[in-house]
Amino acid sequence: MEMSSLPVDLTVIWNGDFSIDNPADNKVHLYKCDAQRGSCGLCLKADPLFGCVWCKGENRCTLQQHCPHPESQWLERNGLNSKCTHPRITQITPLRGPREGGTLVTIRGENLGLDFSEIQGNVRVAEVDCTPVREGYIPAEQIVCEMAVATPSQFANYVEVCVGGVGVRECPKEFRAVYSKYYYFVVSNVCQTNRYCRCRMCVSAI
Repeated sequence: MEMSSLPVDLTVIWNGDFSIDNPADNKVHLYKCDAQRGSCGLCLKADPLFGCVWCKGENRCTLQQHCPHPESQWLERNGLNSKCTHPRITQITPLRGPREGGTLVTIRGENLGLDFSEIQGNVRVAEVDCTPVREGYIPAEQIVCEMAVATPSQFANYVEVCVGGVGVRECPKEFRAVYSKYYYFVVSNVCQTNRYCRCRMCVSAI
């Protein structure tokens, strides 16, 4: 299994035979930028001490010195050029919910922002606002949002995310993600069995 970083014991050998004491039990971190960091978001959320950058020309996570110049060819977490493009949604749970609102929708994907502020107010599910929940946010990977109330005319539509705080409707395409499947609003049925006619009566709630 490939690991992105691994802490190992530090041992210093002096004069070929003597190991220097390490009473503080200091460790050394071995790391590889591109291991388990196959997207821009995962690359930039790595520990800044590793110095990993996203090399746009090669679409890979690497050290800055291994990325071709000029500087515009790479993205780094704390640099002026630090916003990942082309977010992607890979999974939505659930894909159905009531019109009454309150459903928590989990959105999984890539490049879904590095800070909660980047997606706040920028999620729509089936043309209905879905408010991101801070506690459910995993930078670059996951958004959990709470559905607002839908109108009776709204039945189904795509899930949309805009990364960057400009709103879904005005979002530049390089920062907009649209899921390939529809989210559906379901009709709730309340049923009751009539003991006299041995039949079931159902009332639909629109």
